[in-house]
Formats: sequence, structure tokens, C-alpha cells
Amino acid sequence: AAQAEVEETLKRLQNHPGVKGVLIVNNDGIPIRTTLEQALTVQYAGLITQLCSKARSAVRELDPHVCVVSWFSEKSQQLIMLCRMT
Repeated sequence: AAQAEVEETLKRLQNHPGVKGVLIVNNDGIPIRTTLEQALTVQYAGLITQLCSKARSAVRELDPHVCVVSWFSEKSQQLIMLCRMT
């Protein structure tokens, strides 16, 4: 049942207008789900792992209860979830 929910959520995210890919990494930065090409998956996983580590530290100092970071660039909006999976 939980796997079906994960699949449905990934489909909804991927089909959302403007979404170019979905990448889920574990706490070690290892991709566990992706809709991106292999080269992009490896590249983004490494960059996201570094960014998440820095963002976690900054967010904890501001508000330890915040678990979502979002930012905008001229070309796109990025959204990173910093919640822990238990």
C-alpha cells in the first residue's frame, strides 16, 4: 500500500506543469528514486546532498521546526524537502 502511494505521488509530481524531473535521495545522498537521466541523477544527487547539509544547518538556526526550503532562479523554482524519513 505504501509503495503504491509513493508511486502515485511521484506521478503527480512529475505530471505537474513545469516539472522536469523528480529525484529522491536518502540521507547518504544515494538516489533511491529518479525520473532523470543517469548522468543528471548523479550530478544532481551530489549537488543536492551538499546543499541539503548546508540548508539543514541554516534552517535549524532559524527555526528547528521548518522542514521545506524553496528558492527561485530566473529559469525555475526549486523545492527541497528536508524532512527525515523514519
